[in-house]
Amino acid sequence: MAHNVAGLTVSLNEAERLEKDTATRLLKSRKLSLIVDLDQTLIHATIDPTVEEWINDENNVNHPTVKDIHKFVLSDSPTIYYIKLRPGLKEFLKNVSEFYEPHIYTMGTRNYASSVVEIIDPDHTIFNERILSRDESRNINQKNIRRLFPCDDSMVVAIDDRADVWGWSPNLIKVHPYDFFVGIGDINDTRFLKQVKSDEITSNKKTYEKNSDVKTSDEKTSDEITSDEKISDVKTSGVKTSDEETSGEKISGEETSDSSEVFSSEIFKKQQIEHEENEESISDPTRDRQLKSKPVLVDNDTELPNLLKALKEIHKRYYEEYDRQQMNEQSRTPDVTVLVPSMKAEVLKGVNILFTHVIPTSQKKESAEIWILAKEFGAECSDGWNSEVTHLVAGDRGTEKVKEAIRRGNVFIVRKEWHVI
Repeated sequence: MAHNVAGLTVSLNEAERLEKDTATRLLKSRKLSLIVDLDQTLIHATIDPTVEEWINDENNVNHPTVKDIHKFVLSDSPTIYYIKLRPGLKEFLKNVSEFYEPHIYTMGTRNYASSVVEIIDPDHTIFNERILSRDESRNINQKNIRRLFPCDDSMVVAIDDRADVWGWSPNLIKVHPYDFFVGIGDINDTRFLKQVKSDEITSNKKTYEKNSDVKTSDEKTSDEITSDEKISDVKTSGVKTSDEETSGEKISGEETSDSSEVFSSEIFKKQQIEHEENEESISDPTRDRQLKSKPVLVDNDTELPNLLKALKEIHKRYYEEYDRQQMNEQSRTPDVTVLVPSMKAEVLKGVNILFTHVIPTSQKKESAEIWILAKEFGAECSDGWNSEVTHLVAGDRGTEKVKEAIRRGNVFIVRKEWHVI
C-alpha cells in the first residue's frame, strides 16, 4: 500500500477490500502494521550551520558526536538539513520489520520525508512507498490512523514522541523525544513553522542569526519546566513484558538520559560562546582543559532497545491470542486497540500518585500530559493526601508535600522523569 498519491480517493467498498487483503497478507506472514513518526522519534534534525563547523573541525569537542551526521538539501530550497539518527536506529528497523510492516507518517513535506528515507532505508526494503507526509494528509495539526487505515485499525500500532497530535489514540505508544541538537525541538512542528517560513530562508547563517532567540512552545528553559514532561515514558519500557513484575517497587527515581533536558536555543548558543571565550581568556589551565573536554552535545539515548522490546511483546501477545482463537474456530481476530491499553494498564496497577510542583496551578490537572499518562498506565491520581497515596512525583524537593511524604515514611518520592524499569 502506497500513500504518495495526493487527492486520490476510493470508495468505501474498495477501501474495505484493500484492507481485508492487507489483513490476510499480514496474518499469513504473522506481522502487524506499524506507523512510525520521523522527527524526534527516529531522528533529530536541525538547520543550524554551527553543526557544519563542528563536523569540519576534528579538534572541536563536539566533533566525535557529529562526525556521523547526515546532511541533504531539498530541491526547492538551499537550506542544508543536518540529520542525526537515533542510536541503534538501523538495527531497530531491521529487527522490527521482521514482526511489523512499517509505514511513515510525518508532519514533514514529501521531499523532506523522501530525503530522510534515503538515509535510513537506502535499499527501500523497509518502508518501500509507505510514506504519508503533510503534502498528502492535508492536516498540519493532527494525525489520524484512519488516514492510512480507514476501515480497520485492529492490527495497527503507532509510535510517536507526541500523543496529543493523535488524540491519545489507543493504538499509540508514546516514545521519549529524541533531543540530540540541544534546544532545537521538532523542525517540522507546525507551531515552529508559523514563526519561520521556509521561503524566508535565504541562507543558513542568516536564518540562524534571525531565529536563534525564537523559542517555540516546546522549547522551555529549565526554569519554565514545571509541567507534564515525563512519566513519558513510563514510556516505551512502560509496556511491560510478560516476565516483569507489576509491583510498585519497580518504580525508580532514576532519571532518563541527559537528552531529556530541554533548553532554549539561546542557551545552546550561549554555551558555545562561553566555551570559546573561556578558551581565549587567561585563566586557570586546569579549568580550561575541563571546559575544552566538555561537549555541548551528548548522545546517550537508549530508547530504541526498550521500544523494540515493547513492540515484540505486543506482537507476541497478539499472535498468542490469535492462535487461541483459531484453535477454538473463532472467526474474529484480536484487536490492538484493546490489547495495547490493557498492557499499559498493567504497568502502574496498584499505584496511587500525588503530584507536587509538576502541574501548573493554572492548568486543570486532568488535562496535564503527565496525569493522562499515569492514568493510561493504570495508576490512580490523587488531588491531595489520602491513605491510598503510594508515590509522590515531585518537581521540587523542597515542597511541603515532600516533607509530608518523608514524615509518613511509606510513600515513594520520585522525580517527574521517573520511569518503570
